[in-house]
Amino acid sequence: MSLPEPGLRPILRVVNLPTEVERQLEQAFPETEVDEARTILRPLNSERVLSAVVALSEGHLDRLRHFTQAAQTDYRDVLFWAEIPPAEDEPKSYEELRKRLKLPPETQS
Repeated sequence: MSLPEPGLRPILRVVNLPTEVERQLEQAFPETEVDEARTILRPLNSERVLSAVVALSEGHLDRLRHFTQAAQTDYRDVLFWAEIPPAEDEPKSYEELRKRLKLPPETQS
């Protein structure tokens, strides 16, 4: 790979995620989506926040994008959602919430 000309910056940035977050990604996403998931997570740098975003995504790229944007707005939200267990009467997953609200199943992207 050649270096860019003076005054130009390379377009791609290598994304080095913590080992535990890499493990989470490989477990949550199909192999064909892991690279895209890494790219989506690029703006985040805290291992705790990265881990929370991956956990909340439940293996869906659209949710990974949503929670990455939420973390950029206020990282404390995703930490709360991921780390504070829901009350007994609260839905335990996104799918359970959709069922309670009688919404149709979401198509996976």
